Amino acid sequence: MENKAYRTAHSESDTEIITSPKKWLYGLGASAWFAFRQIGQQLHIRRYSPEGKLECTGIFKAHHKRLELADPFAITYPSHCAKVTLVQNGEELIYLCQQ
Repeated sequence: MENKAYRTAHSESDTEIITSPKKWLYGLGASAWFAFRQIGQQLHIRRYSPEGKLECTGIFKAHHKRLELADPFAITYPSHCAKVTLVQNGEELIYLCQQ
Protein backbone atom coordinates (compact mmCIF):
# COMPACT_ATOMS: atom_id res chain seq x y z
CA MET A 1 0.00 0.00 0.00
CA GLU A 2 2.97 2.36 0.29
CA ASN A 3 2.87 3.63 -3.31
CA LYS A 4 -0.88 3.98 -3.72
CA ALA A 5 -3.41 6.49 -2.51
CA TYR A 6 -5.67 5.40 0.33
CA ARG A 7 -9.22 6.74 0.06
CA THR A 8 -11.04 7.61 3.22
CA ALA A 9 -14.77 8.08 3.21
CA HIS A 10 -17.47 8.52 5.84
CA SER A 11 -19.69 10.73 3.78
CA GLU A 12 -19.30 12.90 0.72
CA SER A 13 -18.38 15.85 2.93
CA ASP A 14 -15.32 14.23 4.51
CA THR A 15 -13.95 12.03 1.74
CA GLU A 16 -10.22 12.51 1.43
CA ILE A 17 -7.27 10.93 -0.34
CA ILE A 18 -4.28 10.02 1.81
CA THR A 19 -1.32 10.05 -0.55
CA SER A 20 1.91 8.22 0.09
CA PRO A 21 4.08 8.10 2.00
CA LYS A 22 1.75 6.86 4.71
CA LYS A 23 2.16 4.41 7.55
CA TRP A 24 -0.23 2.24 9.55
CA LEU A 25 0.38 2.06 13.31
CA TYR A 26 -1.43 -0.82 15.00
CA GLY A 27 -2.53 -0.38 18.57
CA LEU A 28 -5.00 -1.92 20.98
CA GLY A 29 -7.95 0.40 20.55
CA ALA A 30 -5.84 3.15 19.01
CA SER A 31 -4.70 2.08 15.54
CA ALA A 32 -4.19 4.90 13.05
CA TRP A 33 -2.96 5.92 9.63
CA PHE A 34 -0.25 8.60 9.50
CA ALA A 35 0.38 10.59 6.31
CA PHE A 36 3.59 12.57 5.79
CA ARG A 37 4.61 15.53 3.64
CA GLN A 38 7.99 17.29 3.72
CA ILE A 39 7.92 21.07 4.28
CA GLY A 40 11.52 22.28 4.29
CA GLN A 41 13.15 20.88 7.44
CA GLN A 42 9.78 19.94 8.94
CA LEU A 43 7.06 17.36 8.32
CA HIS A 44 3.35 17.99 7.90
CA ILE A 45 1.83 14.95 9.61
CA ARG A 46 -1.84 13.98 9.56
CA ARG A 47 -3.29 11.24 11.76
CA TYR A 48 -6.42 9.37 10.64
CA SER A 49 -8.63 6.84 12.42
CA PRO A 50 -8.83 3.32 10.95
CA GLU A 51 -12.06 4.45 9.26
CA GLY A 52 -10.29 7.41 7.66
CA LYS A 53 -11.51 10.29 9.84
CA LEU A 54 -8.91 13.03 10.33
CA GLU A 55 -8.00 13.04 14.03
CA CYS A 56 -5.27 15.68 14.03
CA THR A 57 -2.83 17.49 11.78
CA GLY A 58 0.24 19.58 12.46
CA ILE A 59 3.70 20.75 11.52
CA PHE A 60 6.32 18.61 13.27
CA LYS A 61 9.99 19.37 13.79
CA ALA A 62 12.75 16.79 14.28
CA HIS A 63 14.09 16.64 17.82
CA HIS A 64 17.58 15.60 16.62
CA LYS A 65 18.19 13.88 13.29
CA ARG A 66 15.60 14.32 10.53
CA LEU A 67 13.88 11.76 8.35
CA GLU A 68 14.81 11.08 4.73
CA LEU A 69 11.25 10.75 3.45
CA ALA A 70 12.29 9.02 0.21
CA ASP A 71 13.99 6.17 2.14
CA PRO A 72 12.21 3.32 3.98
CA PHE A 73 11.03 4.11 7.50
CA ALA A 74 8.63 2.79 10.14
CA ILE A 75 6.38 4.46 12.69
CA THR A 76 6.39 3.25 16.29
CA TYR A 77 5.24 4.20 19.78
CA PRO A 78 4.82 6.69 21.24
CA SER A 79 3.08 8.42 18.33
CA HIS A 80 0.11 10.74 18.83
CA CYS A 81 -1.03 14.27 18.00
CA ALA A 82 1.86 15.94 19.87
CA LYS A 83 4.76 13.55 19.19
CA VAL A 84 5.56 11.07 16.42
CA THR A 85 8.30 8.45 16.72
CA LEU A 86 9.85 7.08 13.53
CA VAL A 87 12.61 4.53 12.90
CA GLN A 88 14.93 4.78 9.91
CA ASN A 89 18.19 2.88 9.39
CA GLY A 90 17.93 1.55 12.95
CA GLU A 91 17.76 5.05 14.47
CA GLU A 92 14.83 6.47 16.41
CA LEU A 93 13.67 9.87 15.12
CA ILE A 94 11.44 12.01 17.32
CA TYR A 95 9.16 14.65 15.80
CA LEU A 96 7.38 17.18 18.01
CA CYS A 97 4.33 19.18 16.96
CA GLN A 98 5.09 22.88 16.47
CA GLN A 99 1.56 24.05 15.59
